[in-house]
Amino acid sequence: MYTLQVDNIGCGSCVAKINQALKDLDNQASVDIDRTSGRASIHTDEALQTVCELLTEMGYPARPA
Repeated sequence: MYTLQVDNIGCGSCVAKINQALKDLDNQASVDIDRTSGRASIHTDEALQTVCELLTEMGYPARPA
């Protein structure tokens, strides 16, 4: 499990886009995002760097929390 600080999460649509992108990357991924704090808990077999790069490329800069 990774806990990330993710920037630019402004609405439910942002959360849905992030969820879908992570599910596309790993269909077994589990994602819990707190929009207020920008924290995301992600359960995936993908590498941390891969997840952070994906979110950053989508416009949601991510780093370990």
